[in-house]
Amino acid sequence: MKIEIELGKINFKEWFYSKYKMFLLLLFLFLFSFASYYYAKYSYEGAEDLADKIVSNINNSQNDKEKRKILMNEIGNAQARTHKQEIARHLALAFIIAAIVIIFVELPSEWRNYKIIIEYANLISNSVWKAISNRSITSPITEELDAIIKMDVIRREFKHKITFIIEGYSDLPDNHMIVRSEVEYLIYNLTGKKDHPYVIRSDASNLMYPQLIKVLKDGKTYFLPGHIGLAIDNIEKNLNEIFKSKDPDRRNLEHVMKLPEEKDKPRKIQIIKEDILKYPNDFDLWVLYELTEDLTINLENQVSGLVSSDHVTMKLNHRRGKEFTKTLFKNEWTFKGGLLPGQSYYASWNKPNLP
Repeated sequence: MKIEIELGKINFKEWFYSKYKMFLLLLFLFLFSFASYYYAKYSYEGAEDLADKIVSNINNSQNDKEKRKILMNEIGNAQARTHKQEIARHLALAFIIAAIVIIFVELPSEWRNYKIIIEYANLISNSVWKAISNRSITSPITEELDAIIKMDVIRREFKHKITFIIEGYSDLPDNHMIVRSEVEYLIYNLTGKKDHPYVIRSDASNLMYPQLIKVLKDGKTYFLPGHIGLAIDNIEKNLNEIFKSKDPDRRNLEHVMKLPEEKDKPRKIQIIKEDILKYPNDFDLWVLYELTEDLTINLENQVSGLVSSDHVTMKLNHRRGKEFTKTLFKNEWTFKGGLLPGQSYYASWNKPNLP
């Protein structure tokens, strides 16, 4: 059994903003180094001006003693300037070295420490979760929770069309009708991994009627409940190849496909299955296998003389929480928000809501 909880993600942008003071210090060091180097740089024009100034002062002097004094003063001033330039040169060199140390030593060390803290926090979280779950929750439940927590795909724009039909079918049991489910959704890859495998899962089993029932439609024999159609990106798949058997049992559909690494490029899935249920009183249940965002359900009632659309109820299979919103004057129900894997919803007709 493997259970992991992701506490935090390593975010370079967040880390960068948290170190803005250090980057401001780096900018200051570079600017000050440039200014110091510019001040300390030898200038030929400056030396030429200084030489012209010394010659001019000496030529204007009347005696050798005065000339000697002028020359000594200028030499002293030049030595003082040279000393200041040396200090500026050393400061520029020191600040450049400090900036290099920060860039190539301090910042990588801070980045490593940041990643270690995040990874260590995740490790502690996983360890605590494992200790709690293994002590108080049974193994099947923890495995399901692990699957939910680590969900790597999401279904969006989930549309479910339900159709009540009798016409066109023969050999139906008395007081029974066909309930066709046409599901359409976009599946998104949340991992960013190339060719990420995704398993299309759909269950057409009916616990109330576990046996297959043979019906006729357009001269062809069908065994229901079962799947009758699957399309990926509007391309219909051959169910005979998917089920890899001439067995009429097509209740449990599983098909592996690959998702692109781009998170904004989903693939379109369409699944059609049919079941045989009673009228005027019965219900049907659907279970979600992946994280699902937003759900729209439409009902097409072709047996309005047997089942009243006004007596069809659509409910989420839980006691508390947000419910479907029914569109006025239309057989349409919507749910805005997220639904976790394992959650279910059901339609009931001409009977009280299920508990």
